[in-house]
Amino acid sequence: MVNDNPFFSVIVPVYNVQKYINECLDSILCQSYKNLQIILVDDGSPDSCPAICDEYAAKDSRVKVIHQSNKGLSEARNCGIRAATGDYLLFIDSDDKLCDNQAFERLVEYIETAGALSPVIYCSGSVKFNNDQTSFNFKPPLEDNLCLSPDEFICFVRKNNLYMAAWTFAIRRDFFTEHSLFFYPGIYFEDMEWFPRLLFAKPGLKVNVFQKPYYLYRNNPASITNNFAKPHFESYVKILDFYKKQMQVLPPNLFINDLFNSGLYCMFLSFAHSCLAGDTFFKSSRPVIASLFRQNYHLLNPRNKILYLFILFSPKAFFVLRKWIKKTRKD
Repeated sequence: MVNDNPFFSVIVPVYNVQKYINECLDSILCQSYKNLQIILVDDGSPDSCPAICDEYAAKDSRVKVIHQSNKGLSEARNCGIRAATGDYLLFIDSDDKLCDNQAFERLVEYIETAGALSPVIYCSGSVKFNNDQTSFNFKPPLEDNLCLSPDEFICFVRKNNLYMAAWTFAIRRDFFTEHSLFFYPGIYFEDMEWFPRLLFAKPGLKVNVFQKPYYLYRNNPASITNNFAKPHFESYVKILDFYKKQMQVLPPNLFINDLFNSGLYCMFLSFAHSCLAGDTFFKSSRPVIASLFRQNYHLLNPRNKILYLFILFSPKAFFVLRKWIKKTRKD
């Protein structure tokens, strides 16, 4: 029987992941906590995923399948959000999975006992794993009952080398819709554009931190984050422009500055990798990259300025320097 009052609405965008989709959905349906609505958005997947999704819906009434033409990850998530009826929204990418069958039960227990609770909860217990099931061990920080401002939150994430993505958040649905926090359509790396809108949606908003094992992020070579081409480059340019506009609207804060620097560094790093691989588009984009460096020089973290210069003039030398810096830090 379909539950009309689910506590969690779990939104799973599905596209070209027939190799992983069963593992993902099984990890959701085997949860000891059962009060779920599971929304699978088939984003025009060209493989067997649409049929697989329908099979799961036929077996479990909590599963709702929406088929649509291919519109991209943002629109797939937005479609799922509009269909959601749960108290909280959760996002799971269809090539990932939950860490065990008690992940949701632990999250519910945290929500029920945390006291003054923000509508935004960060799930810090998310780790990367490979197809052979090896993963980084999750080591929870020592702090208890964390409720952090955006600046404190970015320091916490960086200090503990944690992930920040849509799937690391549990968000009250009423808060999400009230502040129209839908994902920006038509770009890659949509999470990067979304973070500031989420954390500055309401003045003084803080983030609760759930620190128990939760999510396994697959190191998938075919994923968007592991592939870079002209549309990805153009998306980075749009996102960086959005950050600069946010800097003009918001009071000076570490969170936006850190996101801007991280985004620009990722763009430069992708440029360096692509140049060494002989990608002609990125070689021809050097003037654009150089212009971004000059225009935003005053916003860059001091240590990054030298690295960017190395990337611009000699990507090969940059990787030698980067390797030496990493080795020095370990020693």
